[in-house]
This record gives sequence, structure tokens and C-alpha cells, in this order.
Amino acid sequence: MRGGRFGAALLSAALGLCLMSQPLSAAVPEYVGHKYCRTCHSSPDNDRYHLWLQSAHAAAFESLKGAEKVDPECLACHTTGSTGPLSDSVSEKDLRGVQCEACHGPGSLYKKMSVMRDPKRARDNGLWDVTRDVCLRCHR
Repeated sequence: MRGGRFGAALLSAALGLCLMSQPLSAAVPEYVGHKYCRTCHSSPDNDRYHLWLQSAHAAAFESLKGAEKVDPECLACHTTGSTGPLSDSVSEKDLRGVQCEACHGPGSLYKKMSVMRDPKRARDNGLWDVTRDVCLRCHR
């Protein structure tokens, strides 16, 4: 069959053009847990991690009693990421308490040091600024 290679190449090029014209789906930010934050935020000059560990926020899940520990309405404020997508590397148990991402947003897209070093890039990748409205989601 003459032109077989040409026909296959033409089909391949046409398919490539079709795929290029389709919008790429944006990555969905996922909750990754405090272990990623600890790496950079537990140094002598920036020890936010250990300050958080000693806070009421870190122990928010433990303040729940009985059925509250499985009540979605309670979990929304006493855990992190209860309604959002979780990274494959984290479990619901890993997200007990009000962790960094409860106030700063799911971290999978901004957790890398190369992103965090650039505040604009971190925000563009999902890092939330902590505002009064963020706090008022739970502190009503």
C-alpha cells in the first residue's frame, strides 16, 4: 500500500492538532498534611511548626467527644481537608486537628521550596492569605 507511512503521519499530525486545541485540565490542589510544612517551618529562625503543635488548633480533633468525631459538620472545623481531595500520601487520620492547610489551602501545588520562595508564585499555586474570612469559616 503506497502512502501508508504518509497517511499514518498525516493522521498522527491531525490527532496532535486536535489534542492541542483541547484545554488542558488544571491540576486540582490536594491536602498533603503538616509533614510538608514542618520541613521549612521548624528551623530556629522560623519555628511556626512547633508553635502550632502546642496550640489549641493542633489539638482540635481531640476536643471532640463521641459521635462528634464522625460528624461531618464537626470535622469541617476540627480537622483539615475533610471536604477536599487528599493526596495519595496522606490519610484522614494524618489530617486531624486544624493544620496549616486549613488556613492556607491545600498544599500539593505550592509545597515545593522553589514555589514557596516566590510569594506570588505560591499564591498562584493555591496558597491562601489568612484573612478574617478564612478564620470566620470556623470561628463563627
